[in-house]
Amino acid sequence: MRRLRAGQPVALELDSATGPVPCTVLAVSGAVALLSVAESALPRAAGCIANSSRGFLVFSDHGATVALRGAASIVEGQPIVRFGVTDGIQLPERRAANRTAIETRAVIVPLDDDRAEHARLETRTINVSSLGFLLQRPAGLDRAERVRVELYPGHDATPIKVVGEVVRSDDTTVAVELVAAADQPSVRR
Repeated sequence: MRRLRAGQPVALELDSATGPVPCTVLAVSGAVALLSVAESALPRAAGCIANSSRGFLVFSDHGATVALRGAASIVEGQPIVRFGVTDGIQLPERRAANRTAIETRAVIVPLDDDRAEHARLETRTINVSSLGFLLQRPAGLDRAERVRVELYPGHDATPIKVVGEVVRSDDTTVAVELVAAADQPSVRR
């Protein structure tokens, strides 16, 4: 399911449907994808998706067609389908690097909007790893995707500056995956 991204077009090929049901990926968590059903397909989708309708989630990945076997159920009262993969795939360990609980001062600077250099949001780290860090969510952080993070370990006033992508966010925390040192080319991708 790591090949699925929010906004990606997909199709549901259900055993109970007469044709593909076009959808768009809203979110992916583990082996479950939330899909928005295309408005034109809503009546057909509502009629053929019962609780745990079996079928395939079909999408394109780098030019190859991928079909994942699973079960689909409609979220009551909404044009949203929950699709859970059931074909026995093995999901990689979510945490590829050990995390260490370290609390230190940090500053987040959003890089994907016009206010980037003016918005310096103070926060604290919760834990760090070689691939990224978990931070307390600072007030004023909206929907940034790419950020510069300045870490101030110990009593040293010289920050460690890195560029990262927000990979998860909730009301209290924000998880940032390391992309590059702020003055270096990309380290992952």
